[in-house]
Amino acid sequence: MDIQFYGTKEVNVFRVELGVLLPKTHKEYNDYNQVYGGKNAYYDENEVLFMTKEDAICYAKYKVATGVTNTYAIVVDEIIHSDVEGIEEIRGIGWNDSIDMDEFTFDGTNVVFSLVKTENEQIENFINKIILK
Repeated sequence: MDIQFYGTKEVNVFRVELGVLLPKTHKEYNDYNQVYGGKNAYYDENEVLFMTKEDAICYAKYKVATGVTNTYAIVVDEIIHSDVEGIEEIRGIGWNDSIDMDEFTFDGTNVVFSLVKTENEQIENFINKIILK
């Protein structure tokens, strides 16, 4: 349900975070391990928004499959605040630069899907396995 307030709408979106896990020996490891429990370093390369979980997961799977070793994708169920024009942009292309990144969560509580590509396999729901350890 969309809630109207102060000229913006509260909108449910699915954020796909894409990037590469850095090895512990990487010089920037400590700069990128402050999210999702701090047990990995997430060098995030892109954030893409989708209106449906299915579209977000499909995109995440494709990007990981075609990425390099250690490519990851995390799909997070988010509530954002946007004007009507922004909502239309999200529905049309999956991303809106005007949305404030500070609205996003990075603690793992709203993760609905995650995938990482290792040298030998793709591991689904790796975030939940790491955070719940």
